[in-house]
Amino acid sequence: MLAALLVAASGAAPVSSDAVAVYRSFLRSHEWGSSGPVRLANTTIPLKISGSERKSCVAGIDFPDEACKGTAVYHLEASVVEGTAAVLVDAQHQRELIGAYERARGSHPERSAEETTRGAVALGLLQVSEVAFDVTRQYAVMSYRFACGPLCGNGGTNVFHKIGEEWQREKRLCIRWLN
Repeated sequence: MLAALLVAASGAAPVSSDAVAVYRSFLRSHEWGSSGPVRLANTTIPLKISGSERKSCVAGIDFPDEACKGTAVYHLEASVVEGTAAVLVDAQHQRELIGAYERARGSHPERSAEETTRGAVALGLLQVSEVAFDVTRQYAVMSYRFACGPLCGNGGTNVFHKIGEEWQREKRLCIRWLN
């Protein structure tokens, strides 16, 4: 059984093992476009579900109103990435590395656009939101953003459904963005 592996940054009680299982399912279900590990920020971002997402992405699922307002930020422990192609990193430090790569990019005009993009993606920073559960704890929602430079990144919202003991990503019409 998974121990509580996340601790609220504000000092609140650790979050559930179900939240950890949702994060792991998410990390395993995505291709990040890099041959190396994806760099996951060691703190979460707030989850904010818009009115339009409530009408499409999470329609028919009874999420408590307070669950999707984006009030909590958590510190992720290294155990969250076990069994995934992710490594935990300090978010601020990774942003600084991405910025340095962007500034140095101009001094290497011999690099192809493809090579430059591969390098930016390899340094990219993945940030995940807190996980919100519906009233039955059979559905979960979270958002993510992957940043690899000013014009490089993607993000979106995902819904997961618990089937047996596994959390599986649902194919729902949720907001996605791409730079």
